[in-house]
Amino acid sequence: MIFKSLSKSIQILSVTLLISSNAFSQCNWTSVFFDSFEYTTPIPHIVPGSTYQNDPQTYAGVVRTGSRGMYLNITDGYIGAMYIQPFTDLCLSQSYRFSFSTRDAWTSTNNLTINVKDANGVTLVSQTVNNTSVWNDVTMVAFIPTTTTVTFEIITNIAGGPGNDAGFDDLRLSQCAPLPILRTLSACAGTGTTNLYSTVNTVLSQAGVWTGPSALTNGYQGTFTSGVNTNGVYNYTIDGPVGCMDSVANVTVSLTTTPTLNPIANVQACSSYILPAITGTVLSGNEKYYTGPGGTGTTLNAGQTITTSQTLYAFGGATGCSDEEMFTVTITQPVSAGFDNGAYYCGSGPVITMSSFLSVGSTPSGTWLETTTPASGNFNPGTSTFNTNGLAQGNYTFTYTVVGSGGCANDVANFSIAIGNINSVNIGPDTTLCTNQTITLNAATSGTYDTYKWNNNSTSSTRFVTGPGTYSVRAGKLGNNQIVNGDFESGNTGFTTAYNLGTGGTWGLLSLPSTYAIGTNPNAAHDNFFTCTDHSAAPGTQMMIVNGAATPGVNVWCQTVPVQANTDYQFGSWVSNALNEVNVAQLQFSINGSSIGPVFSTSTVGCTWQQYFQVWNSGLNNSALICINNQNTGGGGNDFLLDDITFRPICYSYDTVVVSYSTFPVVNLGPDTTLCEGSNLLLDALNPGGTYLWNDGTTNQTLNVTAAGTYEVTVKNAAQCAKTDQIMVSFEAQKHAGLDSLAVWCETNGAVDLSDLLSTGATAGGTWEDPANTLGANLTVGGQLTINGLQGSNVAEYVVHGTFCLNDTSHFQITVNSQPISANPTNLHVCNTAGSTVDLDQYTTGSFQTLLPYWTETSTSPTNQFDASTGVLDLSLLPNGDYDFSYVLPADTMCVNDTVKVTIQVTENPIIAFSSDVIKGCFPLDVQFINESSANQNSIVEWNLGDGTTSSSNSIVNHQYTGIDCFDVTLTITADNLCTTSRTISDMICVDPLPIASFNVNPQQAFSIDPTVHFDNTSINNDQNIWNFDDGSGSQEENPTHQFPIGLVGNYNVELIVISDQGCRDTTYRIVVVKDQLIFYVPNSFTPDGDQHNNVFLPIMTAGFSPATYEFYVYNRWGELIFESKDTASGWDGTYKGAMVQSGLYTWVIRFKDDDNDEKYEYKGHINLMR
Repeated sequence: MIFKSLSKSIQILSVTLLISSNAFSQCNWTSVFFDSFEYTTPIPHIVPGSTYQNDPQTYAGVVRTGSRGMYLNITDGYIGAMYIQPFTDLCLSQSYRFSFSTRDAWTSTNNLTINVKDANGVTLVSQTVNNTSVWNDVTMVAFIPTTTTVTFEIITNIAGGPGNDAGFDDLRLSQCAPLPILRTLSACAGTGTTNLYSTVNTVLSQAGVWTGPSALTNGYQGTFTSGVNTNGVYNYTIDGPVGCMDSVANVTVSLTTTPTLNPIANVQACSSYILPAITGTVLSGNEKYYTGPGGTGTTLNAGQTITTSQTLYAFGGATGCSDEEMFTVTITQPVSAGFDNGAYYCGSGPVITMSSFLSVGSTPSGTWLETTTPASGNFNPGTSTFNTNGLAQGNYTFTYTVVGSGGCANDVANFSIAIGNINSVNIGPDTTLCTNQTITLNAATSGTYDTYKWNNNSTSSTRFVTGPGTYSVRAGKLGNNQIVNGDFESGNTGFTTAYNLGTGGTWGLLSLPSTYAIGTNPNAAHDNFFTCTDHSAAPGTQMMIVNGAATPGVNVWCQTVPVQANTDYQFGSWVSNALNEVNVAQLQFSINGSSIGPVFSTSTVGCTWQQYFQVWNSGLNNSALICINNQNTGGGGNDFLLDDITFRPICYSYDTVVVSYSTFPVVNLGPDTTLCEGSNLLLDALNPGGTYLWNDGTTNQTLNVTAAGTYEVTVKNAAQCAKTDQIMVSFEAQKHAGLDSLAVWCETNGAVDLSDLLSTGATAGGTWEDPANTLGANLTVGGQLTINGLQGSNVAEYVVHGTFCLNDTSHFQITVNSQPISANPTNLHVCNTAGSTVDLDQYTTGSFQTLLPYWTETSTSPTNQFDASTGVLDLSLLPNGDYDFSYVLPADTMCVNDTVKVTIQVTENPIIAFSSDVIKGCFPLDVQFINESSANQNSIVEWNLGDGTTSSSNSIVNHQYTGIDCFDVTLTITADNLCTTSRTISDMICVDPLPIASFNVNPQQAFSIDPTVHFDNTSINNDQNIWNFDDGSGSQEENPTHQFPIGLVGNYNVELIVISDQGCRDTTYRIVVVKDQLIFYVPNSFTPDGDQHNNVFLPIMTAGFSPATYEFYVYNRWGELIFESKDTASGWDGTYKGAMVQSGLYTWVIRFKDDDNDEKYEYKGHINLMR
């Protein structure tokens, strides 16, 4: 920027200063000219006669960027300048430089010299470039022009000839643009004026102009007035002369407004103080807190937390434009009354020091107050002692208050003492039981208890008593938990430990042994620990997580609690492994330094919570140091979790009962007994002096029984031990066999029950007897009589026998009749042939009859052709159907008629009829036969079509006759696989022969110049001939001659249709080919000089060849193949391997095949390449 500004000033004032501006070397190179030769018109500035080409070319060897470049095809034998381009209006005081890209245009080398000269021909810059086939990207040395015009020259140092051709592209002229001067002005708002020209601090021309966000005054001085002008960037520009760049100075003006901060009062805070946001008016945005005045010392931000007392300064704005507020922050520490706590005492009596309940770390200067309503009167707040002697059961409450100072509030802890609220256990009064009697004593009926212990060491809530003795029980109830923060929900407080808080390491917070943490997730404390939930999750979340020590006996957790003397306490904890590990923690309880109970271990499965507890008696102790220590010595594993630690008093209540036993009285009413109806029985309960109660309500020692029933008596002795006995007394009824009677049965009745013949009132259960010995085994004593074989009359007796009463007998006359028996049923299947009959009597053979039999027809639709007197049926023309006939055998009393059944199925004989859609036609002949017969639906159909073809179709048969003859057709139908009818029609179908179409063509193919063809008809049996020549014309001549369209190449599908005298047809086709003759032309010379005329050597192929087989080759005079193509549109451009060949004769060869019959052709000749 200084360079440019000075250059303009020097242009105006003096030449000396202008030249001195070159001392400013930094600049931006700016392109002022660029030519990539992307046009098709001649390139200006090429020296005439120096090169064969003056148009931009597309060869790869001349194009660096874009699609075209300059091709310096140096004229043979030429040495010197090939390209001279002038550049005008250059700035004499600034630097310039040329850049370009060049290479050999093909695969050879060349040598070029590039000169930059002034208007006087003086060389300012010169550079020689040795080109190969690789591009040289050249940036020339910078120069300062001595005249406003310079020339750029390209000179070839090697004479033109084969291989000496150069490619040239991307010519650029760049000018050095001076860098601008940058300055900054900062000031307080309202502080007067400033001349921006003086802020540049560099000698500048005074001819410049100021521009910016607001108008400055005083010309080149650029006076900036605070309150009038606005902040921003102001530019001082000095115009450069023609060809020279402008010079610019930029001054950025930033006015800072002085802020006003709001006063900040001194602060007293508890533990910490969060710095508030700084407020005020016209704030600059950089306001912060500092520990020193004037923005010195340590910097603090709004929102930052202060934990120590100190003096601070709120400071904002810029130097000279700032405001400040000082204030003090006084931090005081909070007081702690500790955790809420309490104790449970099983009864009144002990003097309790309440201060012993204070948590570790609680402030000792607090005051005590009893808050029980009403107050007990037994509390001394000065000494914190509470005398419970004589106090009633209940809950007594207290507070411990520590007064806070400064900004810290008071803290209060609440305490409660629960005294003896256990219910007295009661297992009942002393009692006397009878022999073998039992009783269950239940200690839980008087309240809910946590433990039980009987005098036989049983721990159940009940005891089952089976013998006399004294029975006592002790019921225990757990009091409140004495442990503070036993669930760790208050964090790392309320207990002591020989372990250290985890500080981190390779695997997390608990990387080291003998460390612990209070947390919600073991995995967050050690990468190998599992993610376990709190034992009492929801609401519980926290637990003690431990990486166990390898030293045995180290206390993991301890706490001191007050205890009541001579009281049992239950010490318990929930524990879990922190991961799946067989080396588990070996934990043990201890109280006041003594181990309690055995060592217990966690499960080997991680996150499995288990509870362990022991009972300890306080003896004479008033306090207890309770601990959990680890006895494991293993280094690996031994990682565990603790939660919900409890220490609870067990309060007891006692009761005793005495149980005695007495024997039962002896009672025996005798065995059950039965008497005959009308007698009585006297029962005696014995045991004089006892009390009696019979089941009929009487209370005498004896009872007279006259009715059947169960009689029971209960006898009690003086100890109220009762004994019961009963007897069942039955009375047998008088026996009655009933009235004499008679009965008739048929032999088919099989077995009958004679008891059904007994009269009303007869005594059941008697026996049946055969007084005449004619029934034998057919009669059972139970009255079951088998009828078969007993035809005729017989006698049976019914006898009722009494046990305690006399027997009785009744008599019965029995008659058995014979049953007629029919022969088996018969089913016949017959045809309704006229004149045929069937005699049904032959089907009754084998029947047994007792009365005169007779025939009857039972058909749904009677035949009206049956003679019942003779049993003969006439079958003539009966319709299809089943007909039923019965031969009835009448029966005697109690027997049933029987019937011989004959069923006749009649099938109608089929009635044959059929037809066809045609009876005569040309070979092959398609015929459809239609069955018009009348027959059952399930009939079997058989067609014989006369040519060896058969069919079983029952409706339509489609058949093609392939023989030339007349054929008989027969249709046979069998109904119900029984009744068959057949019919034949002689010579029903006749088939006529076809003509045979055939012709020859002469010639086989024709040329399009005279496509005339003669057709020779060789058909057989052709009465008519129809020709179609596939060119829109036809003929009905037998042997026509036809001319196809002249000059039209094609394949014509000629059709001949012949018709016989019977109207039968045949058709045939032949292809007639009309083709062109071979036509092509090969030039004898071409001039590949780039003038857009005759630049390519290409044979002209017109007709008569197959383009797919075309091959074109060019050879030089030594027989070397220099060009080949298989594309009729691709010719030779006169180059070989990217380079133009020399002028002269070259040999060409063309090979191809005929487009019709694949005949091969080869032609050779010479081409003259000229330039």
